[in-house]
Amino acid sequence: MLNDRQLSMGVLAIGVGVLWLAYLAFQRRRLQDPAISNEEVDRNFFRPLAYIARPATYVALLIAVYSNAPRSVLNIPPASLTLGDIFGWLAWGAFGLLIFWSAFNPSENEETKDLWGIFGLLLLFCGFIYFVYIRPDFIASLLR
Repeated sequence: MLNDRQLSMGVLAIGVGVLWLAYLAFQRRRLQDPAISNEEVDRNFFRPLAYIARPATYVALLIAVYSNAPRSVLNIPPASLTLGDIFGWLAWGAFGLLIFWSAFNPSENEETKDLWGIFGLLLLFCGFIYFVYIRPDFIASLLR
C-alpha cells in the first residue's frame, strides 16, 4: 500500500507529465507552421494559466480582506468611536472595492496577460509543493 507522500508524488508526476505533453503539442504546432514565432507559442502556452491565476488571486485577496475586517462598529455608540476605527473601516472598504474593481477590469496589455500566465505557473508549482510536502494526506484522502 502506498503511503500519503508516495501517492502525492505520483499525482505530482502525472501533473508534470500533462504539462510536458501540452508543451510538446505546442512545439509540434510551431514546427508545422514556421511562421509562428517562439514568443507566440510561449504566450499561447501560458495564456490559459492566466485565466485561472487571475480570478484565483482576486478571490484569495477578497477572502483575506474579509477575514481581516476591523472590529465591528455597528454596536458601538458613535461618541465612543475613535479615528482609528473610522479610518480602519474606510481603508478596509476602499481596499476591498479596489480589489473588486480590479477583478472585473482586466488589463488589455499583452505583456500583463503573459505575466499572469507565468504567475499561474508559479501558483501551480507552489500548490504542488504544498500538497506534496505539507499536506500529502489531503490528496490521499481524495484518491481513497
